[in-house]
Amino acid sequence: MGVSLREGSGMSVVEIERPRGDVVVLRLNRPEKLNAIDRELLDGLWNAIAGIREDPECRVVILTGAGRGFCAGADLTQPDEAIAPGDERRGRLGRVWGMQEYLTGVAVALNSLRQPVIAAVNGPAVGGGLGFALACDLRVASTEARFGALFMKIGLSNCDVAVSYFLPRIVGAGRALELLLTARVIDAPEAERLGLVNRVVPPERLLPSAIELAGEIAANSEFGVWMTKEGVWANIDAPSLQHAVQLEYRTQMVGVYGDNMAEAFAAFREKRPPSWEPA
Repeated sequence: MGVSLREGSGMSVVEIERPRGDVVVLRLNRPEKLNAIDRELLDGLWNAIAGIREDPECRVVILTGAGRGFCAGADLTQPDEAIAPGDERRGRLGRVWGMQEYLTGVAVALNSLRQPVIAAVNGPAVGGGLGFALACDLRVASTEARFGALFMKIGLSNCDVAVSYFLPRIVGAGRALELLLTARVIDAPEAERLGLVNRVVPPERLLPSAIELAGEIAANSEFGVWMTKEGVWANIDAPSLQHAVQLEYRTQMVGVYGDNMAEAFAAFREKRPPSWEPA
């Protein structure tokens, strides 16, 4: 049985809301800690992502934070070292490695969802929080948002939580290296100039803007949105133009032999919105 994604589903540190039937909002809910990451928060995210994978009604996901922060990275106030599920009997090296996989796995899982994911960044998105925001397909930022890779501030590499993969692909290698090597925190307008965010809005317009963007996406065919997301992320790493276009050819062939193309033509002739078949 799939995990139900009803509004107010009871996960206190990751709240689930449905502002409309085809859009799910995941709200990190540790506002007193600026939604800093601990084991409970990761468990909540993993459970929510598993539910979304099995939810046929969900077409777009929005990730945001409660209170003043999006996500302030690892919770450094935790008294004990966090341990990933199943790693309790491992040695220290195995436990640290397992926790890295469990944490970064959330970013990978968000990016791997069939549904597009929009980060609605309401405040600081630093450290692991930056990794979560970059793993989303689109980013809408409040004017209060801040972004920074701060792993170096605790003596580690700034290549963590998939930041070293996503950031250069979003802003380019030179700009990514500057941000990573300086560990500088940037504000929302600079993030927009760099191409790190898609749009910047006043705080009170953040979630409405993200929901509007989600609605624009959900108005298209589910198959078309799914294949577009898959195709773009696959072809970012395409070894050649030929590899990229060959993937496009095959995707379009599948689409041509579905029902949605004929429905789109009929809707155009009849001057009505199309009624898309589910993917």
